[in-house]
Parts: sequence; C-alpha cells; structure tokens
Amino acid sequence: MNEFSKRRWIISTVLLVIVIAAVSSYSIRQYYSINEFQARLEETEREAEGLKSSYALAGYYLYVPNTLDGTVSVVDLLGDRIVATITVGASSSDGIASSPDGRYVYAGSNETGQIAIIETSTNTVSDFIKIDEQYLHGIDISPDGKQLWTVGEKVTVVDTTTKSVIKQIPFWSLGHVDFSKDGQYAYMTTLEAFGAENDLVVVFDTNSLSVTKQVEARTSPNEVELSPDGSFIYVANYDSDDVTILDSDLNVLATVPAGKGAHGLAISPDGRWLYVANRKTDYVSVIDTVNRKETNRIRVGDGPNHITITPDGKLIYVSNIGSADISIINTQSLTVVGSIRVGNAPHEMEIIRFYQVRTGLIEGDWLWAMQTRKSMS
Repeated sequence: MNEFSKRRWIISTVLLVIVIAAVSSYSIRQYYSINEFQARLEETEREAEGLKSSYALAGYYLYVPNTLDGTVSVVDLLGDRIVATITVGASSSDGIASSPDGRYVYAGSNETGQIAIIETSTNTVSDFIKIDEQYLHGIDISPDGKQLWTVGEKVTVVDTTTKSVIKQIPFWSLGHVDFSKDGQYAYMTTLEAFGAENDLVVVFDTNSLSVTKQVEARTSPNEVELSPDGSFIYVANYDSDDVTILDSDLNVLATVPAGKGAHGLAISPDGRWLYVANRKTDYVSVIDTVNRKETNRIRVGDGPNHITITPDGKLIYVSNIGSADISIINTQSLTVVGSIRVGNAPHEMEIIRFYQVRTGLIEGDWLWAMQTRKSMS
C-alpha cells in the first residue's frame, strides 16, 4: 500500500469511527429520552388516576357518632378532614341514619332518650324526637325514609313525617337493623349476653310491625347485612368469631370463620366481597362471598368496630373504637391508605353525598339534590 492509499484508509477509518460514535451517541440519548418520557408519562397517568379517584369523592361526607363524647363528627371525604363537630348530648347512640334525600341525619342522645335531627345543610340540630328508651343503640331508616327504627331495650318505630312514635315493641336488641330492598322487611338480631332470651336473627314485617320469621343464631350475633340483590343475609357473630350466611328464608347456608370479635359488616356494590371488622384482633377480614371463605386480613386501628363503603366500592372506612380514628382501606390493593382522627369511641358511620342546584325560580331558592349510601354496620 502506497503512502497515499495508507492516508486515505486512515482518514476513512477515522471518519467511520466518528460516524459510528455519533450514531451510537444519538441512539443512546434517544433510548434514555424515550425511557424518561415513558417514565414521566406513567407517573402522570398515576397522578391523574389518583386525582380522578380523589375527586370522585367530591361532595361526599362521612357522619360518625362518637359515643363517649356525645358528638357527631362530619368528615369531608375529598380531603379527609373534619368540617364540623355536632353535640347531641352527654353520650350518643352507637347508630346513625340519614334520610334518603340526604337532608337529615338522625343521631341518638342516650341521657335524654331523644333522637336529634341534624340538618346537613348547616350541620346543626334542628329538632328532637322523644322516645321512651333507656338506651339507644342502633338507629336505621327504611328505604323510603318513612320509618326510623331504633333498637335497645325495646324496638321503637318512628314516623319521620310526624316525628312521633308509631309503636314500641318489648324486644331486646343491641344490634342494628337492615331492610329488604323494597322495605317490606326489617332484619335484626337479639343477643342473649345483653339480656335477650336467645341469640336470634329476626325478621319484622314493616307494615304490621310484627315478627314474621326468626332463627337461632351463632353466639352473640351483632350485625346483619343483606346482599345487594337480597338473596343472602350475612350475620357477624361476635363471640363465635365467624359470619353466618343465610338465604332469604333464613335457612343457614354456610358459616365462614373470621377474626376474633366479628362485629361490623359491609358488602361491595357487586356483592362479591364482604368486609368484617374484628374488634378483638384489630383486623378487617375480606370474605369471598362466592367461594365463602376468608381471603385476606388487613391490620387497622385499635378495636375495629364498624365499616362503610363508598358507592363505587373503591374505599372502605373502618371506625376504631379504641384508637378513636377512622382507617381508610383501598379495596384494590387491600392496604390502609389513610387515617382520620375523630372523637372518643366512634361507632356506626353514614356516607352522604350532596350538592346544591339553583332552581332559577327565586333568588336564593335552592333545590337540594342528594344521594346517600347506607352502612348498616
């Protein structure tokens, strides 16, 4: 190879190396740029999904009675912050209920034997309903909002229109009430450990206000929860540490072990998952209602008491009687994603969604359009 050819070869080789290096450098930069863009896109998508999930709770409020304080905490679920604390007496009932239109919340005062009527537009007590009862425990409302049922040493049925007692039944129940979808039947339990003759699941006809069916239950039944379609009845048994599954005729279909002190219940909107607050173990059990077995346990606060679930089924709220707070559980990840400090001994909870729509008829005239979802925990 002559000198000229040698120089040409060297120059060509150098140029080739430069070109290859440039192309490689560009490819590496492009590779990392694409990866960085993809990572940023995924992060943005996660943030957007979180924001979407968060704003899905806009207008939703949680009402929870703090029995030892005699107050009701009102929590704005958009920011998980308390926006009001309403005093109903020296001690409040364990139960709470709201009217179907969401305009009123009913909470009990144990020392006066009265039901406080709270107007949700102002979060103030506007009136009281006097009932002859030594101890108010559960407070629940019929699907049409016409009857308010309280349980304790007696079962009391109140006409919400006249705000007067329709009937009192000498029937000892320290549980809570759930209703059939059409409102024809009311379901509750009796607890022998608290003065009843037997541990029973009992069905009342809401028209005649008489018992139509009853069946012996496991030990210390507390909570009754119907499946969304009304086909199944779930009962949390506090001292036998399990959940009984019955059909609509009160035939026992199965008994599913849960944690110790099975107390409060909530069911997913599709009826597939049942959540159980186990008060003696600080766990929430997740039960597969199809396969009828416990699939997960989630550690929450001290003494998980009652449970309610958002209408979309994505979040559940657990009142912890011992730690005086509310645990928030994501139902997809089955992890605790937040906590809300409330008053002493929080019990049953109520989620209400409301917003105001101007009618345009009269200045200052407002039409309340509200939707509610009841936790019968």
